[in-house]
Amino acid sequence: MLYKPLENFKKNISKEEWESIIEDLKNSIEKILSEFDSFFEKNIALSILSKKDKTYLKRSFKGYIRKYLLRYPDEKYVNLVYKAGERLFLRGFSEEIILEVYKIISKSIDHNQLLKGKLGFDFSIVLRPFLNFSLEEGTKIIRESSVEVVFLLQEAAQIHIKSKHKFLRALMDEDFETLKKIPDYEYCE
Repeated sequence: MLYKPLENFKKNISKEEWESIIEDLKNSIEKILSEFDSFFEKNIALSILSKKDKTYLKRSFKGYIRKYLLRYPDEKYVNLVYKAGERLFLRGFSEEIILEVYKIISKSIDHNQLLKGKLGFDFSIVLRPFLNFSLEEGTKIIRESSVEVVFLLQEAAQIHIKSKHKFLRALMDEDFETLKKIPDYEYCE
């Protein structure tokens, strides 16, 4: 599951090609970091976070930009990035917050399409723990209320969430056959 995006990335860009292009970009990391700082501070969606969470998030992603953005991925790298996603998930950050940070970094590296492709690859791995999340607590609360309508709502919500997760997984894996089989949102209603 995790290695399909890696295979696609390696098909598109060889390691030799990556190394030759990245040499020129090593000097631009400080510029990317300063732009990231300014966009991060101005972002309204991140203003809801506590100061501690905001600092943790900023420090984590600045470390990512410094150490990992220019690194060519392999299996070990994919596992490291996945574990980073798990840590963010366990810290309680939502996928919307992570996507906001993705947008900020994307704006910071706006000048380079190769880095944007690498960023998309990395975030497809970081978001995996969020897609594997199950709503067991929500199910427990709903079952305790024992109202038929609530069960129907629960079933519709689960169909919606499963469809959303299937859609995101298939999109990240570039699995277009699965995308065709996902039910419409009208089915959930």
